[in-house]
Amino acid sequence: PGNKTFGRIQGWMDNLPEGKRANWLIGSESSSRVGGRLRARAVNLVFMLLPGTPMAYYGDEIGMADVNGVSTSPMQWNTTDNAGFTDAGVTPWSAVAPDYATVNVETQKKSNSSLLQVFMAAATLRDEPAFQWGDFDNALTTANVLSFKRTHDGATSYLVAANLGSTE
Repeated sequence: PGNKTFGRIQGWMDNLPEGKRANWLIGSESSSRVGGRLRARAVNLVFMLLPGTPMAYYGDEIGMADVNGVSTSPMQWNTTDNAGFTDAGVTPWSAVAPDYATVNVETQKKSNSSLLQVFMAAATLRDEPAFQWGDFDNALTTANVLSFKRTHDGATSYLVAANLGSTE
């Protein structure tokens, strides 16, 4: 996943028209959610720190998984009935995931190590000059690890590394 993913990213960046900005999307209603995978934290981190504009599919920031093979289940806001998506007694169009008691916005806001907190920290890092206007260069990429540097003259530089393999 590391080498292959970097190759796809670099290929996209190399073919981007002059003066245009990349647009990254890792989830949609027509694909499986990243949240149902072991590497969701790493994928979200990389996605948020690439050059360009990241667009997250709702729920990816908290690690929502597909429900019965469908990625369009209701947003999981809290631990109340229907995960806070709609009032109790109202049946949403699709089933709420059974893990909504732990995978929801309210619960993850309270945990410093939650996927939502990592996502928000990465969003804050995007304000740094290296992520706003900086260069994007390969650092070290292996079969499982993707890493890249983000640098900008006169600003703090960053090394982003993520294990995209199927084991920790």
